[in-house]
Amino acid sequence: MMARKTSIEMLKQYVNQHFGLLNQDTLNDIEADFNLRFSHDTTKIEGNTFSLGEAKTFLIDGYTIGGKTLREHLELINSQKAFNFVKKLVENQALLSEEMIKDIHEQLMTGIFPGGLYRNSNARITGASFIPCDWTEVRNEMKFFMSDYEDRKKEMDSITLAAWVHAEFVKIHPFPDGNGRTARLLLNFILMNNKFLPITIKPEKRAAYYDSLDIYGSSQNLEPFSTYIEGLEKNRLLMYKGEIQKQMKNLGLEDDYLGDDEWNEEI
Repeated sequence: MMARKTSIEMLKQYVNQHFGLLNQDTLNDIEADFNLRFSHDTTKIEGNTFSLGEAKTFLIDGYTIGGKTLREHLELINSQKAFNFVKKLVENQALLSEEMIKDIHEQLMTGIFPGGLYRNSNARITGASFIPCDWTEVRNEMKFFMSDYEDRKKEMDSITLAAWVHAEFVKIHPFPDGNGRTARLLLNFILMNNKFLPITIKPEKRAAYYDSLDIYGSSQNLEPFSTYIEGLEKNRLLMYKGEIQKQMKNLGLEDDYLGDDEWNEEI
């Protein structure tokens, strides 16, 4: 574990130190592409039927898509707005809190149903081998969650902490709907707050995502999910590293990266 964490910290440091070499137009294109993919992927995982091309037509070109429900359109636009909201929170150095979580959920549920309110009935997660807590325990569980977070952030590395926040939040399942989308935003909030890049989970690769989350929910073993998140983060950093190295070559600069990281095609 320590070797992997040292490796990804080295990669993060390299990207952050050389970020300024990248052309602003290149950065804008990369960010716009990620923002689109994240909004599409996080809703697609939950059953939204928009293709990536349709999501681009709606979110970027501004055209609604025939045959798609109003809710599907709202899910996409809300996810985009909620991600921008989270980025602002990071810029403003906001601290994770219950109120922040409720605000994020409210952003996601705008126009669909009142957000930011904990569930008042019991829940089941389709296909999961664990059952979320009774609805009467949600408020207490969220208090424990926040208290536990304060302790864990002192002892966990950033990737493991982000994975734990996501996995534990999903295990509690505090809202009647939108828990997965909220969890993925919380994951990215922790990553970005610790100078890592936000990640997205490809819908076609969600089986490994679900399986590793289920392992945590049923046994509290975080290692598979933490490793999965680390692989996604590493791939994003490697993409930026590639762009930086191309620019260094164009500028005639010597590359000083000492790692030998490889792209993970499995995630």
